[in-house]
Amino acid sequence: MTTLFISDLHLAATQPELNRQFIVLLEQAQTEAEAVYILGDLFDRWIGDDNLQPYLVPIYAALKSLTQHIPCYFIVGNRDFLIGEQFCRETGVTLLQEPVLINLYGMKTLLMHGDLLCIDDKRYQAYRIKSRNPITIKRFLRTPLWFRKAVAATMRLLSIRHQKKQQHVILDANQNEILRQIQLSNADLLIYGHTHRPGIHLYRDGNNFKRWIVLGDWHEERYSALWVHDDGSFELMM
Repeated sequence: MTTLFISDLHLAATQPELNRQFIVLLEQAQTEAEAVYILGDLFDRWIGDDNLQPYLVPIYAALKSLTQHIPCYFIVGNRDFLIGEQFCRETGVTLLQEPVLINLYGMKTLLMHGDLLCIDDKRYQAYRIKSRNPITIKRFLRTPLWFRKAVAATMRLLSIRHQKKQQHVILDANQNEILRQIQLSNADLLIYGHTHRPGIHLYRDGNNFKRWIVLGDWHEERYSALWVHDDGSFELMM
């Protein structure tokens, strides 16, 4: 019994090798896992379910094949938060609203994309609140594709500039916020991505230990994944 967790793949038409690796991993998961959780930023950019491009066809097929055998759960990220019901219908993926608390082989496990933990980046958090407003999203998705593409390209450029100006500590998850989220949910374990800083962390709180695992992003030469087994052991591929 094994569960697979992945995030920050940033699949795109310009990344055929990453797309191929993802499809191969899903094929592996069909026989080796009982569930798959995608914790955001599966795609590098998502401007609406109606923007179906050729590179997405085999990805949709692979997800559909997977979900006919085992469940696949999805938490949206900062790059693909516009994924909606049409995507879920065509792939069989189940969309979850973060934070999500699950029972992972007896461990109370909190799942997040991770951007909510980066509270020191005040500018991004303000943008996140505005961009996730349901009314804003509804209006944006009603605009023509060419307009949405232009806006997405502009926002990406602004994001790159913003990241270059900030210190790494500001862009990283805040440890106090991590511990607060764990405490709020009374979780044994927190799993998230977003920061592209994979690792396993342990924090001593009196006689108790708080643990969190950060998933890594994907590159052509390697991919990151977390396999959690029913005996409580796990493998983090970085």
